[in-house]
Amino acid sequence: MKKVIFFSIVILVICLAIPACNLVKEKDPVLLFSNGSSKTLNVKYIYAEYFGHLGNAPSSHVKIVSSRKELEQYYETYRVRRWDGNGNLLPDYNFLSMIEEYNDDYFKNNILLNVGLTEPSGSIHHKLISIDENGGILIQRIVPGGGTADMASWCIIIELDKIYANIDFTLLPLVNIYP
Repeated sequence: MKKVIFFSIVILVICLAIPACNLVKEKDPVLLFSNGSSKTLNVKYIYAEYFGHLGNAPSSHVKIVSSRKELEQYYETYRVRRWDGNGNLLPDYNFLSMIEEYNDDYFKNNILLNVGLTEPSGSIHHKLISIDENGGILIQRIVPGGGTADMASWCIIIELDKIYANIDFTLLPLVNIYP
């Protein structure tokens, strides 16, 4: 009888804990304003193998892209795979289909802010937390307990209104988490 009561309590605790875990929602990346308000941002995370094959490419960079031609030039040498913000590989996408929405009409009123990051392991991935109105880019760096020994680069594409084209964007120190 004691075993039945014990296992019943264990099952009850598990049943109560599972829905509670689902209540924690990750926050969407935002553009922060000094008055305390914010605007949700649309972001794409693209695994781009390793920038090192480009010669003396920097390990991280921030670039504003303001035309379709600039976007094509920026990515033409990368092998592209797409990941979601939680590090899950999405089905393989053809690069051109991933960026086809960023046509000349898109760039009439918008820009793309591209952040490139290189890591010592393809297991490390990233999530944009926020961009402040002064151009500070805050990114979460998710470092698993174990990793691979391959170099990997990430392109983070952030959609912004064209009014932000003249801001001097700066990558702030990454926020490491160890899940």
